Amino acid sequence: MRRRSAVFRAAHTIKGSAGMLQLPHLVAFTHGVEGVLDQVRQGELQLGGELTALLALMLLHDARRDARIDAAGDIVLLDEQDRTLWHEAQIAEALPLVDEAMQGEPGSFGLQAAIAAVHGRAKRKEDTDWGEIARLYERLERIDPSPVVTLNRAVAVSMVDGHAAALAIVDALAADGALDGYHLLHTARGEFAQRLGRLAEAEKSYARALELASNDSERRFLSRRLTQVRQRPRRA
Repeated sequence: MRRRSAVFRAAHTIKGSAGMLQLPHLVAFTHGVEGVLDQVRQGELQLGGELTALLALMLLHDARRDARIDAAGDIVLLDEQDRTLWHEAQIAEALPLVDEAMQGEPGSFGLQAAIAAVHGRAKRKEDTDWGEIARLYERLERIDPSPVVTLNRAVAVSMVDGHAAALAIVDALAADGALDGYHLLHTARGEFAQRLGRLAEAEKSYARALELASNDSERRFLSRRLTQVRQRPRRA
């Protein structure tokens, strides 16, 4: 029971640190994942339900650890990552756990693991089934609703229905105010507005995100985005 509790303490930390389509601090759990896997392989720990899903989720996100940050320590977005740096053996070990966790009525970790698995199966960014990801986020919203889940769904919606549809979701979240102090809300709004050519709105959102971001690599990323929109010619 103590081992199982340790895994769920890790789960609480993971849920608290979840960002847009990534778990930024998951690398801290690498040795914990390996320890749990060793216990499973040796028959010392019986998995099931959300515990299986959590282990799969940790494995899948940790499998991308070497691709998330470049040599300069800057953030590499998911669709720009070098997927040859992903740990394929770790992904292969996680996928059957996801399938097991998705049997019956999956819980929150099961759906999060399924979302991560869609990314893990895509050898190229063009292979990503964003429609399936959007549907999984809709299911996650129903059983474990939160503004962050809705924000993550907006990213998937942008890939399926376009940036205007995604921006409408983000604007509704912004109007609610629950995520006003969350830099990723403003980052997402800046991204969608920039892609729609609404540069003044994008600049304002990126500037607000930069005010809120505390991580140096995130601040450098946002500074670059802010410079991009400021240098683009504006429509008369």
